[in-house]
Amino acid sequence: MAEHKIFAMAVADVYPHYVAKAERKQRTKQEVDRIIEWLTGYDSAGPKKVLRD
Repeated sequence: MAEHKIFAMAVADVYPHYVAKAERKQRTKQEVDRIIEWLTGYDSAGPKKVLRD
């Protein structure tokens, strides 16, 4: 069975869409970051480094 295309996408490509959706629902970028940190186990510098690279 073919892999879903989301698995081939980089986090940096999807992240702006998460932020935009959160903001449409009156949430903040900081809340999105906090959830990503919680899900991945990274500290606050981890996701920022991944998104920058």
